[in-house]
Amino acid sequence: MSMNIVMCKEPVEKLKALSLVDILKKNIINEIERMKSAKNKNELRQIYIKYVYRNYIKVRYKLELYEDELFSYVAQPDEINVRNISPKIVRVDGNRKLRLLFRYLTFYWSFPVSEGVGRRIKFIIFDEYNNKVIGLIGLRDPVIGLKARDKWIGWNLKEKKKYLWHVMDAGVLGAIPPYSQLLGGKLISSILISKEIRKEIERRYGLRHGFSVVLYTTITVYGKSSMLSRLKYWHFIGYTTGKTTVHIDFDLLKQLLISNNDPEVKKYKFGDGPNWKLRLARKASKILGFDITDVGIRRGIYAAPLANNFREALRGIEKPNYYDFSITDISEYVKERYMIPRSKRIKLYPPLRVSTIMKMVRSYES
Repeated sequence: MSMNIVMCKEPVEKLKALSLVDILKKNIINEIERMKSAKNKNELRQIYIKYVYRNYIKVRYKLELYEDELFSYVAQPDEINVRNISPKIVRVDGNRKLRLLFRYLTFYWSFPVSEGVGRRIKFIIFDEYNNKVIGLIGLRDPVIGLKARDKWIGWNLKEKKKYLWHVMDAGVLGAIPPYSQLLGGKLISSILISKEIRKEIERRYGLRHGFSVVLYTTITVYGKSSMLSRLKYWHFIGYTTGKTTVHIDFDLLKQLLISNNDPEVKKYKFGDGPNWKLRLARKASKILGFDITDVGIRRGIYAAPLANNFREALRGIEKPNYYDFSITDISEYVKERYMIPRSKRIKLYPPLRVSTIMKMVRSYES
């Protein structure tokens, strides 16, 4: 006597969803506990580098295939003459080679870099003296819900909705080695407020209300930033609330939401805004039963105005009276103030290849 067993599709799907819930819940709880147990910046950096490696393995084949050429743009100590450093901005746009170079160099960061959605404009800052890369700037749409920024500007809800377009966030901002050893991050952060960068943004995105971007923000990883401290036009304006999505495995999270037929998963494309991951995280939080973004680690918020009347401009009272700083003037000041004195106090160390750094991370994790 034979018996045919028919499996109903619905229970199978529910079991699959339940399995994803359990896996994701365990994964996130472990990561949150690990982050909260970090006693200092060094321990936190060791946690974040794991997330950097998670991003690296997704593009590892392509980067390692072209690494000889990509690494050739990274300076060796004897190729740098501090007094002759001459920054040149190059907009990345659709150039395949530049996009790959930018992506490769972001793996020198100890925090995972997100591509982002919405407006995005990237710059590689070259040293014309040796044609090597000094650092990177990656701008994107601002975070919508940033209370410290809104209070600092003096926005009400109506003004914010109308003029938020005139703010951009620097998701990538800093120097790569060995320029980073010379306080090159201060140079890159200062170059961001130059008229040349602002005009490139105007060329890319045009004007609204008769003017372009008026304010940059950046959110630091480890609280107050030594890179931005004492820079005249960068202001510390507060801390985040301690929420982040850096620890979340979004491949798992997307599977969970797909199993729940959530349409938000399919909206990850250009123009959907910078809060897509947060929206997904909120929906997953409801399924999992707790706020998966709340890790309790507050990050520093900095702002750099581009006009002396930026508040009035961002509230629709006046047109911006832009600063007129050139890259040449900025770089000469930063070199004399920070980089040349630094070069007299330290010995530069040769930078490692990204693949070498990632192998070290992998061996550390195992």
